[in-house]
Amino acid sequence: VTACRLRWKPPPHDNGSPIIGYRAEVEDLGEGAERSVALGASPEADLTDLKPESGYSVRIRSVSKVGQGPPSDPIRVYTSSSAPGPPGMPRIVTVRPTSVMLRWDPPHNAGSVELYRLEVQAEGVVDGSKYATQDVVAFQPGDPRAELSNLRQASTYRVRVVAKNKAGFGERSQVGCFRTDIGIAPPTRLQATVGDDGANLIAACSWERPDGVPPGVPVTYHMEVDDGGEGSADFTEVYQGPHTEHTLVLKPGRTYKFRTRAVSPQGASAWSVIKGLSRSAGPMMVHVPENVRGDLMEDGRTVVFSWTPPSGLVMTAYQVKLDLQEGKKRRLEDGLEYVRDDLCEGVHRFQVRGMVNTKWSEWSRECVVTMPPNPLLEGSTEHP
Repeated sequence: VTACRLRWKPPPHDNGSPIIGYRAEVEDLGEGAERSVALGASPEADLTDLKPESGYSVRIRSVSKVGQGPPSDPIRVYTSSSAPGPPGMPRIVTVRPTSVMLRWDPPHNAGSVELYRLEVQAEGVVDGSKYATQDVVAFQPGDPRAELSNLRQASTYRVRVVAKNKAGFGERSQVGCFRTDIGIAPPTRLQATVGDDGANLIAACSWERPDGVPPGVPVTYHMEVDDGGEGSADFTEVYQGPHTEHTLVLKPGRTYKFRTRAVSPQGASAWSVIKGLSRSAGPMMVHVPENVRGDLMEDGRTVVFSWTPPSGLVMTAYQVKLDLQEGKKRRLEDGLEYVRDDLCEGVHRFQVRGMVNTKWSEWSRECVVTMPPNPLLEGSTEHP
Protein backbone atom coordinates (compact mmCIF):
# COMPACT_ATOMS: atom_id res chain seq x y z
CA VAL A 1 0.00 0.00 0.00
CA THR A 2 2.78 2.46 0.94
CA ALA A 3 5.84 0.54 -0.31
CA CYS A 4 6.98 -1.55 -3.27
CA ARG A 5 9.85 -3.96 -3.99
CA LEU A 6 12.18 -2.96 -6.87
CA ARG A 7 14.59 -5.26 -8.75
CA TRP A 8 16.99 -4.40 -11.58
CA LYS A 9 20.06 -5.66 -13.38
CA PRO A 10 23.42 -4.01 -12.69
CA PRO A 11 24.95 -2.16 -15.64
CA PRO A 12 27.04 -4.48 -17.88
CA HIS A 13 30.19 -2.30 -17.42
CA ASP A 14 31.44 -0.25 -14.51
CA ASN A 15 34.06 1.59 -16.62
CA GLY A 16 36.81 0.69 -14.16
CA SER A 17 35.05 2.13 -11.09
CA PRO A 18 33.22 -0.53 -9.03
CA ILE A 19 29.59 0.15 -8.16
CA ILE A 20 29.15 0.91 -4.47
CA GLY A 21 25.40 1.56 -4.42
CA TYR A 22 22.25 2.68 -6.20
CA ARG A 23 19.83 5.61 -5.99
CA ALA A 24 16.19 5.86 -7.05
CA GLU A 25 14.76 9.04 -8.55
CA VAL A 26 11.06 9.09 -7.63
CA GLU A 27 8.48 11.47 -9.14
CA ASP A 28 4.97 11.75 -7.74
CA LEU A 29 2.74 11.69 -10.84
CA GLY A 30 -0.07 13.45 -9.04
CA GLU A 31 1.77 16.32 -7.36
CA GLY A 32 4.88 16.45 -9.57
CA ALA A 33 7.23 16.38 -6.55
CA GLU A 34 10.59 14.59 -7.00
CA ARG A 35 12.99 13.02 -4.53
CA SER A 36 16.17 10.93 -4.60
CA VAL A 37 16.41 7.84 -2.40
CA ALA A 38 19.55 5.83 -1.50
CA LEU A 39 18.92 2.09 -2.01
CA GLY A 40 22.13 0.39 -0.92
CA ALA A 41 24.51 -1.82 -2.94
CA SER A 42 22.14 -4.73 -3.76
CA PRO A 43 20.20 -4.68 -7.09
CA GLU A 44 16.98 -5.12 -5.08
CA ALA A 45 15.39 -2.79 -2.54
CA ASP A 46 12.13 -1.64 -0.99
CA LEU A 47 10.87 1.82 -1.94
CA THR A 48 8.96 3.16 1.09
CA ASP A 49 7.03 6.24 2.22
CA LEU A 50 4.63 6.09 -0.73
CA LYS A 51 1.04 7.30 -0.59
CA PRO A 52 -1.94 4.97 -1.05
CA GLU A 53 -3.78 5.13 -4.37
CA SER A 54 -0.97 7.12 -6.04
CA GLY A 55 1.26 6.80 -9.09
CA TYR A 56 5.03 7.27 -9.30
CA SER A 57 7.68 7.34 -12.02
CA VAL A 58 10.91 5.64 -10.88
CA ARG A 59 14.45 5.60 -12.43
CA ILE A 60 17.54 3.89 -11.02
CA ARG A 61 21.11 5.23 -11.12
CA SER A 62 24.26 3.34 -10.17
CA VAL A 63 26.75 5.06 -7.89
CA SER A 64 30.55 4.64 -7.78
CA LYS A 65 33.40 6.61 -6.23
CA VAL A 66 33.52 8.63 -9.44
CA GLY A 67 29.86 9.65 -9.16
CA GLN A 68 26.46 8.63 -10.51
CA GLY A 69 25.85 6.88 -13.81
CA PRO A 70 23.11 7.63 -16.33
CA PRO A 71 19.50 6.84 -15.26
CA SER A 72 17.62 3.76 -16.35
CA ASP A 73 14.46 3.97 -18.39
CA PRO A 74 11.57 5.05 -16.10
CA ILE A 75 8.95 2.61 -14.87
CA ARG A 76 5.61 3.52 -13.35
CA VAL A 77 4.53 2.25 -9.95
CA TYR A 78 0.95 2.45 -8.63
CA THR A 79 0.07 1.86 -5.02
CA SER A 80 -3.19 0.32 -3.87
CA SER A 81 -5.68 1.52 -1.28
CA SER A 82 -5.27 1.27 2.43
CA ALA A 83 -8.26 0.24 4.51
CA PRO A 84 -10.18 3.22 5.93
CA GLY A 85 -9.60 4.44 9.42
CA PRO A 86 -12.42 4.55 11.98
CA PRO A 87 -15.27 6.97 11.25
CA GLY A 88 -16.50 9.28 13.97
CA MET A 89 -19.03 8.02 16.51
CA PRO A 90 -22.61 8.22 15.14
CA ARG A 91 -24.62 11.23 16.37
CA ILE A 92 -28.36 11.90 16.30
CA VAL A 93 -29.79 14.44 13.83
CA THR A 94 -33.49 13.68 14.40
CA VAL A 95 -35.25 10.93 16.30
CA ARG A 96 -38.80 9.67 15.76
CA PRO A 97 -40.91 6.87 17.28
CA THR A 98 -39.74 4.28 14.73
CA SER A 99 -36.78 5.90 13.01
CA VAL A 100 -33.66 7.97 13.59
CA MET A 101 -31.42 10.07 11.33
CA LEU A 102 -27.72 9.71 12.14
CA ARG A 103 -24.58 11.44 10.95
CA TRP A 104 -20.87 10.80 11.56
CA ASP A 105 -17.48 12.19 10.63
CA PRO A 106 -15.68 10.45 7.74
CA PRO A 107 -12.35 8.67 8.37
CA HIS A 108 -9.06 10.44 7.64
CA ASN A 109 -8.80 8.75 4.21
CA ALA A 110 -12.46 9.30 3.29
CA GLY A 111 -11.71 9.98 -0.38
CA SER A 112 -11.49 6.27 -1.11
CA VAL A 113 -14.64 5.23 0.79
CA GLU A 114 -17.21 3.49 -1.41
CA LEU A 115 -19.75 2.58 1.29
CA TYR A 116 -20.49 2.79 5.00
CA ARG A 117 -22.00 -0.04 6.99
CA LEU A 118 -24.17 0.73 10.02
CA GLU A 119 -24.17 -2.02 12.63
CA VAL A 120 -27.21 -1.75 14.91
CA GLN A 121 -28.12 -3.65 18.05
CA ALA A 122 -31.18 -3.30 20.27
CA GLU A 123 -30.74 -3.08 24.01
CA GLY A 124 -31.20 -6.42 25.74
CA VAL A 125 -29.66 -8.61 23.04
CA VAL A 126 -28.09 -11.59 24.82
CA ASP A 127 -25.33 -12.15 22.27
CA GLY A 128 -23.43 -8.85 22.25
CA SER A 129 -21.55 -9.79 19.08
CA LYS A 130 -24.68 -9.87 16.87
CA TYR A 131 -25.49 -6.66 15.03
CA ALA A 132 -28.00 -6.01 12.26
CA THR A 133 -26.37 -4.21 9.33
CA GLN A 134 -27.43 -1.56 6.84
CA ASP A 135 -25.17 -0.46 3.97
CA VAL A 136 -25.11 3.19 2.91
CA VAL A 137 -23.88 3.67 -0.67
CA ALA A 138 -25.33 7.15 -1.40
CA PHE A 139 -23.82 9.84 0.82
CA GLN A 140 -22.12 13.21 0.80
CA PRO A 141 -18.37 12.56 1.19
CA GLY A 142 -17.88 15.34 3.73
CA ASP A 143 -21.12 14.82 5.65
CA PRO A 144 -22.23 11.17 5.59
CA ARG A 145 -25.59 10.42 7.20
CA ALA A 146 -28.33 7.80 7.00
CA GLU A 147 -31.77 6.99 8.38
CA LEU A 148 -32.53 3.85 10.34
CA SER A 149 -36.20 2.88 10.10
CA ASN A 150 -38.57 0.14 11.28
CA LEU A 151 -37.32 0.52 14.85
CA ARG A 152 -39.34 -0.19 17.99
CA GLN A 153 -40.91 2.74 19.79
CA ALA A 154 -39.45 3.84 23.12
CA SER A 155 -36.45 1.53 22.69
CA THR A 156 -32.70 1.95 23.13
CA TYR A 157 -30.24 1.02 20.40
CA ARG A 158 -26.47 0.82 20.01
CA VAL A 159 -24.95 1.68 16.64
CA ARG A 160 -21.44 1.82 15.16
CA VAL A 161 -20.11 2.60 11.67
CA VAL A 162 -17.42 1.02 9.53
CA ALA A 163 -16.16 2.28 6.16
CA LYS A 164 -15.15 0.21 3.15
CA ASN A 165 -12.95 0.91 0.10
CA LYS A 166 -11.12 -1.24 -2.46
CA ALA A 167 -8.85 -2.59 0.28
CA GLY A 168 -11.84 -3.80 2.32
CA PHE A 169 -13.50 -2.76 5.56
CA GLY A 170 -11.55 -0.60 7.96
CA GLU A 171 -11.77 0.00 11.68
CA ARG A 172 -15.12 0.43 13.41
CA SER A 173 -16.18 3.65 15.04
CA GLN A 174 -16.97 4.05 18.72
CA VAL A 175 -20.46 2.86 19.68
CA GLY A 176 -23.18 5.49 19.90
CA CYS A 177 -26.52 5.06 21.69
CA PHE A 178 -29.98 6.51 21.08
CA ARG A 179 -33.55 5.96 22.21
CA THR A 180 -36.62 6.24 20.00
CA ASP A 181 -39.58 8.42 20.99
CA ILE A 182 -42.64 7.27 22.86
CA GLY A 183 -44.97 7.34 19.92
CA ILE A 184 -48.55 7.90 18.96
CA ALA A 185 -50.24 6.76 15.78
CA PRO A 186 -49.73 8.89 12.65
CA PRO A 187 -52.56 10.95 11.10
CA THR A 188 -54.90 8.92 8.88
CA ARG A 189 -57.15 9.25 5.83
CA LEU A 190 -55.12 11.83 3.97
CA GLN A 191 -57.06 13.49 1.16
CA ALA A 192 -56.20 16.12 -1.43
CA THR A 193 -58.41 17.75 -4.03
CA VAL A 194 -57.04 20.13 -6.66
CA GLY A 195 -59.11 22.88 -8.20
CA ASP A 196 -58.76 26.27 -9.87
CA ASP A 197 -59.93 29.44 -8.15
CA GLY A 198 -59.65 31.42 -11.38
CA ALA A 199 -56.19 32.77 -10.65
CA ASN A 200 -54.25 29.86 -9.15
CA LEU A 201 -54.25 26.10 -8.95
CA ILE A 202 -55.26 25.23 -5.39
CA ALA A 203 -54.87 21.96 -3.44
CA ALA A 204 -57.10 21.42 -0.39
CA CYS A 205 -55.29 18.87 1.80
CA SER A 206 -56.82 17.25 4.88
CA TRP A 207 -56.26 14.40 7.34
CA GLU A 208 -57.80 12.93 10.47
CA ARG A 209 -56.67 12.98 14.07
CA PRO A 210 -54.47 10.02 15.12
CA ASP A 211 -56.26 7.02 16.54
CA GLY A 212 -55.89 6.57 20.27
CA VAL A 213 -55.32 10.22 21.19
CA PRO A 214 -58.06 11.42 23.60
CA PRO A 215 -60.21 14.33 22.35
CA GLY A 216 -58.97 16.77 25.00
CA VAL A 217 -55.27 16.22 24.30
CA PRO A 218 -53.74 18.96 22.11
CA VAL A 219 -52.07 17.83 18.89
CA THR A 220 -49.71 19.78 16.64
CA TYR A 221 -49.47 18.65 13.04
CA HIS A 222 -46.50 18.94 10.70
CA MET A 223 -47.12 18.80 6.96
CA GLU A 224 -44.39 18.35 4.35
CA VAL A 225 -44.65 18.60 0.57
CA ASP A 226 -42.48 17.25 -2.25
CA ASP A 227 -42.88 18.56 -5.82
CA GLY A 228 -40.03 16.59 -7.43
CA GLY A 229 -42.16 13.95 -9.12
CA GLU A 230 -41.84 10.17 -9.06
CA GLY A 231 -38.86 8.87 -7.09
CA SER A 232 -38.21 12.18 -5.31
CA ALA A 233 -38.14 12.37 -1.50
CA ASP A 234 -37.14 16.01 -1.03
CA PHE A 235 -39.88 17.00 1.43
CA THR A 236 -40.18 20.54 2.80
CA GLU A 237 -42.34 21.57 5.76
CA VAL A 238 -45.15 23.92 4.71
CA TYR A 239 -47.43 23.83 7.75
CA GLN A 240 -47.22 23.44 11.52
CA GLY A 241 -50.29 23.92 13.67
CA PRO A 242 -53.40 22.43 15.30
CA HIS A 243 -55.65 22.16 12.23
CA THR A 244 -56.27 18.99 10.23
CA GLU A 245 -56.29 20.78 6.89
CA HIS A 246 -54.09 23.08 4.86
CA THR A 247 -54.39 24.75 1.45
CA LEU A 248 -51.52 24.86 -1.05
CA VAL A 249 -50.99 27.07 -4.09
CA LEU A 250 -49.45 24.83 -6.75
CA LYS A 251 -47.02 25.65 -9.52
CA PRO A 252 -47.96 24.45 -13.01
CA GLY A 253 -46.30 21.44 -14.57
CA ARG A 254 -45.21 19.76 -11.32
CA THR A 255 -46.25 16.59 -9.52
CA TYR A 256 -46.96 16.98 -5.80
CA LYS A 257 -47.28 14.65 -2.82
CA PHE A 258 -47.55 15.32 0.91
CA ARG A 259 -47.30 13.64 4.29
CA THR A 260 -48.10 14.59 7.90
CA ARG A 261 -47.06 13.67 11.41
CA ALA A 262 -48.54 14.47 14.81
CA VAL A 263 -46.94 15.63 18.08
CA SER A 264 -48.75 15.56 21.42
CA PRO A 265 -47.83 15.40 25.13
CA GLN A 266 -48.01 11.61 24.71
CA GLY A 267 -45.21 11.68 22.14
CA ALA A 268 -44.65 12.07 18.41
CA SER A 269 -45.90 9.91 15.58
CA ALA A 270 -44.06 8.57 12.59
CA TRP A 271 -44.80 10.13 9.22
CA SER A 272 -48.10 9.18 7.69
CA VAL A 273 -48.43 7.41 4.39
CA ILE A 274 -47.53 9.64 1.42
CA LYS A 275 -50.51 11.03 -0.47
CA GLY A 276 -50.38 12.22 -4.07
CA LEU A 277 -52.56 15.10 -5.21
CA SER A 278 -55.52 14.02 -7.36
CA ARG A 279 -57.31 16.24 -9.86
CA SER A 280 -60.88 17.40 -9.43
CA ALA A 281 -63.09 18.09 -12.41
CA GLY A 282 -62.16 21.40 -13.95
CA PRO A 283 -59.55 23.06 -16.15
CA MET A 284 -56.51 21.16 -17.36
CA MET A 285 -53.30 21.13 -15.32
CA VAL A 286 -51.61 22.97 -18.20
CA HIS A 287 -52.04 26.71 -17.72
CA VAL A 288 -53.11 28.96 -20.58
CA PRO A 289 -51.12 31.68 -22.37
CA GLU A 290 -51.02 34.93 -20.42
CA ASN A 291 -50.98 38.70 -21.09
CA VAL A 292 -53.17 38.37 -24.18
CA ARG A 293 -53.69 41.74 -25.84
CA GLY A 294 -54.50 43.39 -29.16
CA ASP A 295 -52.81 46.67 -30.18
CA LEU A 296 -54.14 48.85 -33.00
CA MET A 297 -51.28 50.41 -34.95
CA GLU A 298 -51.03 54.07 -36.07
CA ASP A 299 -52.39 53.30 -39.53
CA GLY A 300 -55.73 52.48 -37.93
CA ARG A 301 -56.01 49.18 -39.83
CA THR A 302 -53.29 46.85 -38.52
CA VAL A 303 -53.86 44.92 -35.27
CA VAL A 304 -51.06 43.05 -33.53
CA PHE A 305 -52.31 40.36 -31.14
CA SER A 306 -49.65 39.15 -28.67
CA TRP A 307 -49.30 36.89 -25.63
CA THR A 308 -46.73 35.27 -23.33
CA PRO A 309 -46.37 31.63 -22.21
CA PRO A 310 -47.45 30.66 -18.68
CA SER A 311 -44.86 31.27 -15.99
CA GLY A 312 -42.44 28.36 -15.71
CA LEU A 313 -43.65 26.54 -18.83
CA VAL A 314 -42.42 26.24 -22.40
CA MET A 315 -45.12 25.87 -25.03
CA THR A 316 -44.04 24.23 -28.29
CA ALA A 317 -46.96 25.34 -30.48
CA TYR A 318 -49.89 27.77 -30.50
CA GLN A 319 -53.29 28.10 -32.13
CA VAL A 320 -55.28 31.32 -32.41
CA LYS A 321 -59.03 31.86 -32.55
CA LEU A 322 -60.52 35.05 -33.98
CA ASP A 323 -64.26 35.68 -33.88
CA LEU A 324 -64.83 32.00 -32.97
CA GLN A 325 -62.93 30.83 -36.05
CA GLU A 326 -59.93 28.63 -35.19
CA GLY A 327 -56.78 29.36 -37.17
CA LYS A 328 -53.93 27.12 -38.24
CA LYS A 329 -51.62 25.70 -35.62
CA ARG A 330 -48.42 27.75 -35.30
CA ARG A 331 -44.93 26.62 -34.34
CA LEU A 332 -42.97 28.33 -31.58
CA GLU A 333 -40.58 29.73 -34.23
CA ASP A 334 -43.49 31.70 -35.70
CA GLY A 335 -43.32 33.98 -32.68
CA LEU A 336 -45.78 35.12 -30.03
CA GLU A 337 -47.68 37.55 -32.29
CA TYR A 338 -50.55 37.34 -34.75
CA VAL A 339 -50.98 40.27 -37.18
CA ARG A 340 -54.11 41.20 -39.15
CA ASP A 341 -54.68 44.25 -41.41
CA ASP A 342 -57.96 43.19 -43.00
CA LEU A 343 -60.44 43.37 -40.13
CA CYS A 344 -63.71 45.14 -40.79
CA GLU A 345 -65.32 47.81 -38.63
CA GLY A 346 -66.73 46.57 -35.35
CA VAL A 347 -65.89 44.32 -32.40
CA HIS A 348 -63.48 41.37 -32.78
CA ARG A 349 -62.72 38.72 -30.20
CA PHE A 350 -59.33 36.95 -30.00
CA GLN A 351 -58.08 33.93 -28.00
CA VAL A 352 -55.01 31.69 -28.09
CA ARG A 353 -54.02 28.32 -26.65
CA GLY A 354 -50.69 26.49 -26.39
CA MET A 355 -49.29 22.97 -26.38
CA VAL A 356 -47.23 21.50 -23.52
CA ASN A 357 -46.04 17.90 -23.61
CA THR A 358 -48.37 17.04 -26.53
CA LYS A 359 -51.42 18.43 -24.69
CA TRP A 360 -53.35 21.56 -25.65
CA SER A 361 -54.23 24.00 -22.91
CA GLU A 362 -57.63 25.60 -22.56
CA TRP A 363 -58.24 28.77 -24.58
CA SER A 364 -56.91 31.95 -23.02
CA ARG A 365 -59.09 34.71 -21.74
CA GLU A 366 -60.81 36.68 -24.47
CA CYS A 367 -59.19 39.83 -25.85
CA VAL A 368 -61.62 42.33 -27.43
CA VAL A 369 -60.55 44.84 -30.10
CA THR A 370 -62.88 47.42 -31.64
CA MET A 371 -62.01 48.44 -35.18
CA PRO A 372 -62.88 52.00 -36.27
CA PRO A 373 -64.49 52.74 -39.65
CA ASN A 374 -62.17 52.47 -42.62
CA PRO A 375 -61.67 56.04 -43.94
CA LEU A 376 -60.98 54.70 -47.41
CA LEU A 377 -64.49 53.31 -47.57
CA GLU A 378 -66.34 56.35 -46.23
CA GLY A 379 -68.51 58.11 -48.90
CA SER A 380 -67.83 55.49 -51.51
CA THR A 381 -70.68 54.46 -53.80
CA GLU A 382 -71.23 51.41 -55.89
CA HIS A 383 -71.64 51.75 -59.69
CA PRO A 384 -73.74 49.36 -61.70
